[in-house]
Amino acid sequence: MTIIAVGGDLHKDHVGGKARMIVKQGLIAVCCLLGMIAPAQAASCGAKPLEIRTVAEGGTIIELNDGSRWAVERADQVFARVWLQAENVLVCEEGLMKPNDARPISATRIQ
Repeated sequence: MTIIAVGGDLHKDHVGGKARMIVKQGLIAVCCLLGMIAPAQAASCGAKPLEIRTVAEGGTIIELNDGSRWAVERADQVFARVWLQAENVLVCEEGLMKPNDARPISATRIQ
């Protein structure tokens, strides 16, 4: 039996469609598993979301409605600058994260 990779799909020379179905089912299972892993990253975040009061200086500083101010790491400022006032974020060990995002932006509390 010969297995050939064509355009990302695996084809078996004498089994045909059944092999493709098995490979696609495996990929779907992996995607589902990865989706289940993402919420575990939020486990190090606070349970209660806070509201963004201001995003200042091109995403360098974020102020939340509890009065805390956060300095955003340079690499994540491109993401933070598009966050909007009144959006919810979670405070995490690693920084700040929108509830539906896969990972937090790196930020350090400065006040």
